Amino acid sequence: MSGTTTPLVEEISDHQDTTDVWFWQVMQSHSPALTQCMRDIKAHSLFKHGEEEDRFRKLERIHDTLLASPMVAWALARNAALIPEHNNRVQWPLLHDIAVMFADACADDMPSPEVCRGWHQWYVAAHPVREEVVTRNMRFVARMAYRFLGRGVPLLDLIQEGSMGLMRAVDGFERHRGWTFMTYAAHWIKQRMSRAVTEQSRTIRLPVALRQDMQRAISAISVVGARLCRRPDHEDLARHLDWSVQKVEKVLHIAAMGTLPLDHPVREDDDDTIGSLIPDARAEDPVRAAIMREVPRWVTLFLNALTPRQRFVLEKRGYVGEQEHTLQEIAETLGVTRERVRQIEKATLLRGRKYYHLYGDGDTS
Repeated sequence: MSGTTTPLVEEISDHQDTTDVWFWQVMQSHSPALTQCMRDIKAHSLFKHGEEEDRFRKLERIHDTLLASPMVAWALARNAALIPEHNNRVQWPLLHDIAVMFADACADDMPSPEVCRGWHQWYVAAHPVREEVVTRNMRFVARMAYRFLGRGVPLLDLIQEGSMGLMRAVDGFERHRGWTFMTYAAHWIKQRMSRAVTEQSRTIRLPVALRQDMQRAISAISVVGARLCRRPDHEDLARHLDWSVQKVEKVLHIAAMGTLPLDHPVREDDDDTIGSLIPDARAEDPVRAAIMREVPRWVTLFLNALTPRQRFVLEKRGYVGEQEHTLQEIAETLGVTRERVRQIEKATLLRGRKYYHLYGDGDTS
């Protein structure tokens, strides 16, 4: 090959793993933060044959020792929220919860200090092993993240989400089942990245099921178009997806929708904007304000003379503009019986009648 070779290209040519060329392409075209992240990932080599199995063998030995300790029985008896995962031999999530509980606990019924100290030492011993497994498999996370580019989530965020899926896979991997770790971890990594794309790629978050329907419809356009040698219409997509035509139209309409600023006009020939159609929650309700201006003087005096409990009952029973509630609902809120609420309501209304006779006759103000 003619021409000078840049240091990055020289490093690629000297490295045996040529499938990592795209690492350097990403580094040259993205942010400094992503560049540093890629360099950190590249600094850790992949596991050689047998090394990864040896690390999981160590984690398995630590896991079994921690699980057999009296600390687990004490934690399960003390906190009913700690529930072991059924049909799963590996209980790392439970052990992590116990470690948090152990750090905050200071109880007289705890096991002996020697048992607690030994359990904590075994738990801490697992940290470097788990960290090594995660860091030396981050290349697979970065490669999977590269496949999700162009869906609205930055590559660095995808790598971060994938790393959390990788850590979840380390906690749930069962070596004795026979499959390789990355075969198992790929499911959790893809799940975290797919969820990130679903929740973060749009300004307005869409439900997961609707997002999946949109992806199916968009993929079907390419498949059906290649088969028919033309752009498929809604009927063609409905037959291919086994949907109704109305559902195809709805999903494609939502997929084509974007976000608009609040100052965007409602119509081209109109001065009204989208923001002018959104109600202001802090503004006073004009209907309520008009009603209050027309309230007679005796009603104002009557309401001001009520106790907080009497006013609350009147409001909840619908006399002062709120939605009517049942006696049982008000009784549960106040912590009294239904009969007591009925008595308060009746006595308050009788008091209001007295105020009307004293101050209300001839008063229209």
